[in-house]
Amino acid sequence: MGKEQLSHFYDNLFTNGGAEQAYHKHYQNCFYYPAWIAAMDLLRQICPQSILELGCGPGQFAAMIHDHLNPTPDYLGLDFSAKGIEISRNNCPKLSFEIVDIVKDAIPTKDFDCVVCLETLEHIHADLTVLKKLPLGIPLIFSVPNFNSASHVRWFTDEQAIRKRYEGLVEFKDIKTIQIGTHTNLLFIVKGIRI
Repeated sequence: MGKEQLSHFYDNLFTNGGAEQAYHKHYQNCFYYPAWIAAMDLLRQICPQSILELGCGPGQFAAMIHDHLNPTPDYLGLDFSAKGIEISRNNCPKLSFEIVDIVKDAIPTKDFDCVVCLETLEHIHADLTVLKKLPLGIPLIFSVPNFNSASHVRWFTDEQAIRKRYEGLVEFKDIKTIQIGTHTNLLFIVKGIRI
């Protein structure tokens, strides 16, 4: 199991590009792209007028939202990595981004009708605390992996493990299992409602 990392870890990761230079690539060329397509399909089912993304990183999914949802919903991306926010702002100047630590800081949720949290919850011990900060009834799309990493504090073997972890906080509507990278690396893309 990995360990929870501080913001400078992600500043370095986004500066250096990460595995396969993934964070320097256009979203279509990134190994996360199949998972992002699945998340986008779930977003289209919700038809949000406004989206709050927790853990937006360098803004690749934000760019995909901008390019594929028409009209583009009002959007705010949050991340505690100053470098991630800098890259996001450069790559998506029409969208809004703020440096916010979603564990320690208040999350500005009142003006949004959907929350997206991709590849974030497995990096923080206080994942349940973060979900509790979200308003009841808000649609939520999040992803979690089935594999370990230096910065993963948890990972999930199957859908049942995800349901067990988040029951009582999320009413599950759909879970998609998407292969990324190698044949053994999977992301679970969850659509639910905060309860």
